[in-house]
Amino acid sequence: MKSFSELTRKEKGIELLRWISVLPAAVLGDYAGYVIGGILVWLALTVGLVNPPSDDSGFNRSLRYLIWMFPKGVACVIAGAKTAPRCRLATASVVAVLWMLWTDMIHRFAGPTVVATAVAAGCGVAFIFVSEKSKTRPK
Repeated sequence: MKSFSELTRKEKGIELLRWISVLPAAVLGDYAGYVIGGILVWLALTVGLVNPPSDDSGFNRSLRYLIWMFPKGVACVIAGAKTAPRCRLATASVVAVLWMLWTDMIHRFAGPTVVATAVAAGCGVAFIFVSEKSKTRPK
């Protein structure tokens, strides 16, 4: 990949546009994960993997949050990082931290939420790490 100074004016504009669209792409990924997570929680309730929200035991609540937030965090991190033209692992890490802080702030840093967001964002960063390393590995 060429350094930024070696790019033409058009290529610089395209790269700038891609950098600007990283956070909107992450928000769209979060929304897509929200829908997928809702479907997964519904399936988990239907199958009996978790109890209804009326059973507010610690394990049940943690499992519900993990099932619901896992697709949200992974999709948000992957969408943001894959939109970035360069430094995808660093971008994934920044998006993961921002998503964790935002989501935990909304849920007032409740215990199950903090754990679920850390697991989900960490898996998203790990996915980007593996995909970037597989590109650079000699075949």
